[in-house]
Amino acid sequence: MREAIFSRLEHLGVVDDAHVLDLYAGSGALGLEAASRGAADVTLVGSARVAAAVARRGVAALGLSGGPG
Repeated sequence: MREAIFSRLEHLGVVDDAHVLDLYAGSGALGLEAASRGAADVTLVGSARVAAAVARRGVAALGLSGGPG
């Protein structure tokens, strides 16, 4: 599903340099996908500690800078 969403968004030309807010981010997969496809800024918001830890690992694995956490 994520692949289909981003393929369509890229086709529309709205991913590059986008500012993305991923509310209820969970593992952050959607926001991190946006970052890996050229989004200029991605903010992940969630409250579950376990999911936030997964998201932080994803940020680190992609070599992105994490914010205040």
